[in-house]
Amino acid sequence: MRDTRGIDKPAQSRSARQWLSPEEVQEEFGLGLSFLEKMRTEGTGPEYSKPGARSVRYSRTAVEEWMLRNRIRTSGN
Repeated sequence: MRDTRGIDKPAQSRSARQWLSPEEVQEEFGLGLSFLEKMRTEGTGPEYSKPGARSVRYSRTAVEEWMLRNRIRTSGN
């Protein structure tokens, strides 16, 4: 990959990508595609963007924050 000056720069690792497809969210966070779609419909899941008519992208930060807000603490007994 080259920057605007034509200088080679290292490719972003998969974990460094800011915007993720639903398939990438499923792979990295273990959330099912139908579950993600249901949450989009109900407005209960992580925030997402629609850069095109059929395209959905999730911000990595939004998914991580949503997962932290929705964690369940056990009693630890």
